[in-house]
Parts: sequence; structure tokens; C-alpha cells
Amino acid sequence: MSEDSPKVRDRLALRLSSEYILRSIDLMTNVVGGDLVKGLIFLAVVQANIQHLVHDDSLSQVYSESTDTVPDEARRPVSVHALSVSLGIPYETTRRYVNKLLTEGYCERVRRGLVVPAAVLQREQMLNALKRNFANLQRLMAGLRRSGVEV
Repeated sequence: MSEDSPKVRDRLALRLSSEYILRSIDLMTNVVGGDLVKGLIFLAVVQANIQHLVHDDSLSQVYSESTDTVPDEARRPVSVHALSVSLGIPYETTRRYVNKLLTEGYCERVRRGLVVPAAVLQREQMLNALKRNFANLQRLMAGLRRSGVEV
């Protein structure tokens, strides 16, 4: 089988992307104290808070620079139930982990759910993780290009 065959490229892309995902999970898990589930739930809250911006070209352009932080008033709260459903984690487990995140100051409860405030994402530890994750993303993209995968 040729190295340029689609199956080989697909396997290489899967390996490279799996490595990227594992590195990202490790970074975020370490940011929230080394707990994998807590890190996953934290990321899910962050993503849910800004998901509406990702799909709106005009809004996503406003916050596209690496130094831009989405202001708290632009974040949309997410419920514990929605997190539980989206992650496939039992509600009670999700609730316990959310309570840990609240107690440790990683997120806040607001009128319609949970929000990770901009101030949390501007902490030095978070910014360092973001920089390292960007380097991991560049590594993934370079590996994909070397493997002949169009990016």
C-alpha cells in the first residue's frame, strides 16, 4: 500500500489528532487541579458560554484576536442539566463536579446557569495553558501537512 493512500493518511491524521486531544485534556486537567472529569466539565462550561459566538461570523470576528477576551455580558450561561446531557455524565455526578468548580472559583452561578468569568480565563495559569495548547495545535497542523492531509 502506498504511503499516499487515503487509508494511510486517515490513520496518520487519526493518530496526530488523538495526540493533540490527549495533550489538550492533560493541559486543562492540570489547570483545574489534576482531575480529569473536573477539567472536562470546566471546558464544557467555557465552550457552552461562547458557543453562540462561534457560529456567528460577525461576533466571532469581534473576539478573534488572541488578546481578546469575551466579556462576561456576552457569555451565555449553561445549566448543569445541559452539561450532563452534552457530556453523557450522570446529572448527580455533573452537579458534584460543578459544585467543586464553584467552590474553587473556576465558575460562577448566575441567573440562568453557570458561567466561567473572563477574569478566570485571564489567570496566568490559564493563559499559559492556552499558549501551550496553541503550540500543540501548530504541531498537529504541521504533522497533518507533512502527512499529506489538506488543512
